[in-house]
Amino acid sequence: MNNVLYLNDYFSDQIKKIIICKSYLVIVIH
Repeated sequence: MNNVLYLNDYFSDQIKKIIICKSYLVIVIH
């Protein structure tokens, strides 16, 4: 169970980073 929770946290962090990067790119492009 701990491993699953750890993976979920890791992936959610990666997704947040990707969303932030995309938002930043959109702002810079426009």
